[in-house]
Amino acid sequence: MATLRVLKGTRDYLPEFQILRERVRDTIVRAFHRYGYSPLETPILNLFEILASKYAGGAEILKETYKLNDQGERELALRYDLTIPFARVVGMYQPHQIQLPFKRYEIGRVFRDGPIKAGRFREFTQCDADVVGIADVAVEAEFLALASEVFNELGMKAEARVGHRKLLGAILTEAGLPESGHAAAILSIDKLEKIGREGVETELAGQGLSKDQCAALFKRLDTQGSNEELLEFYRGELQSESAQKALDDVQQVMEYLRAFGVEGFMRFVPSLARGLEIYTGTVFEYFMPGSEITSSIGAGGRYDRIIGQFLHGDNPKKAEAYPAVGMSFGLDVMTEALRLQLQAEGGETYTEKSTVVQVLIAPMVPVEKVLPVAGALRRAGVSVDVAYTAKRLKKALDLANRLGIPYVAIIGEDELEAGTIALKDMAQGQQESLTVEKIVEKLADQERS
Repeated sequence: MATLRVLKGTRDYLPEFQILRERVRDTIVRAFHRYGYSPLETPILNLFEILASKYAGGAEILKETYKLNDQGERELALRYDLTIPFARVVGMYQPHQIQLPFKRYEIGRVFRDGPIKAGRFREFTQCDADVVGIADVAVEAEFLALASEVFNELGMKAEARVGHRKLLGAILTEAGLPESGHAAAILSIDKLEKIGREGVETELAGQGLSKDQCAALFKRLDTQGSNEELLEFYRGELQSESAQKALDDVQQVMEYLRAFGVEGFMRFVPSLARGLEIYTGTVFEYFMPGSEITSSIGAGGRYDRIIGQFLHGDNPKKAEAYPAVGMSFGLDVMTEALRLQLQAEGGETYTEKSTVVQVLIAPMVPVEKVLPVAGALRRAGVSVDVAYTAKRLKKALDLANRLGIPYVAIIGEDELEAGTIALKDMAQGQQESLTVEKIVEKLADQERS
């Protein structure tokens, strides 16, 4: 008989985690709606040739792609992100069913056969938002403002690290690396936290940089200071038009964030690489400083070429018609980071909810007599369960304590005759007689506070 287990890199979401996970998801969806993103859903199963297009995710991501064949011997693959399906949708339905600019969000499972560590899985859920058709960096600032709202609403102590691919490219060029070597070098720099500076320098040496060139490169990448100080430093260090334009973009993002009132959320990090080759401008990642989760909990950036190239090949005019910016929250890693933070803040008093039930009805009369009360509470929006198997009050109270249900509604003949319910607050140990209407009002007040 097979041993009951889950595949490494996948997991079951029991109520204790899933309740918190849905809270994170719902917070993200509300923010997407507030910022004007409409929902979209695409298939998990894709034609491999689309995901493997040279204008899609690149060779590095294909190493982690799950491939399979159907009964017709077609090459298929599980999607590794939600961006390429988004590009396909733009190509298939624009301009007749969708018009530019087009803003959409999608929440769905993606699959990567990559390394597994804390907060990183083979199967995980991405919460993506993308906009195509706007070249202004106001979009990047809007994404950062949106993320700031999400983290604030959840109480998460997160920060956004912002860089620019063209700025990083200019730094590499001035270090002596030709543009043809930038993609490989950026992939190496992206591993800085994983393999350390020595490991990155070894890889860069293999790509043609000398020891002195590596030292010059890291002198610039290691420069510290405030956002404004770093902008001033790089304006003096890098004279190329490309570098100055990148710095203009970063400065404009900062000014937009100041207008949004969230400039303190952003930290300018010129060494931020973002390994995927699709990015063409501003890039950003969200981190939880001080958390056990050291990987990013969300990321994104501008990718002005990918959709046009994906749809029209190397035609430069058509490629330029699709400026785009996207971002993704990692639902699973975000939830785990929030759980760890709440656990640390709550200490020994921290408990994880294992039920959504607000009120457990303990019938001290035949069950059918309490069902109208359950129905009335549910119609008013209260989450209610009935202790069908608890024949005695003690059993119902024990059940509520075990599951963490905050209230028990005790209904006997006296309550039915008076038209009230004996509502017991399980945390305080207090009990009061209330009507259905008063219970609904009490719970609503608690939700608002």
